[in-house]
Amino acid sequence: MALDEVQTYQVKLMRGRETWFTVQLSPHIADGARLGVVIFLRDVTHQHLLTQAQKLGAVGVLANGIAHDF
Repeated sequence: MALDEVQTYQVKLMRGRETWFTVQLSPHIADGARLGVVIFLRDVTHQHLLTQAQKLGAVGVLANGIAHDF
């Protein structure tokens, strides 16, 4: 990882239930010197589950259309 650019990751944690986070690492630079890294965590479980439900819905519509044709 280059410490002078923002890095973004999506991480799944399993502890009782599935939880998805977006982790963003951003360099903390002052006067041209790297002082550290700022870490942002965002819980995106709801958005992830919604996306999965939409994909399942699309597969259901496709399967229904195929079944209807036969």
